[in-house]
Amino acid sequence: MTISDSPRFLSYIYSKRFFNYTDKHSRAALVRIYESALESLNDYNVIYLFPPSHSVEQDGVRCQNENDADNLFNDIKTFLDTHAKELTVFINQNKSKL
Repeated sequence: MTISDSPRFLSYIYSKRFFNYTDKHSRAALVRIYESALESLNDYNVIYLFPPSHSVEQDGVRCQNENDADNLFNDIKTFLDTHAKELTVFINQNKSKL
C-alpha cells in the first residue's frame, strides 16, 4: 500500500492549467501527459479522495489559496469520476475521522 498526496495522474491535472492551448506542440504534449495519466490509473486498486482542508498554509512556498485548492479538488474529482469511478472512494470530511 502506498499513501501519497501526489499520485502520477496529478501531473495532468496541474499541467493543463499552464499549457498554451493555441500552440499545437503544447497541445500534443498535453495529450501525451493525459495518456500517461490514464495509464497510471492501472497502478491503483483503490483511490481515496479527501476534500481540501480549507486551511491552506501560506508559507511563502505554496502559491495556492483556498479557492485554488477547491478548484484543484474539483478537477481531480472530475478526472476520477470520468476515468476511475470504480476505483475511487470519495471521503466526506465531515463524517470521516483519521
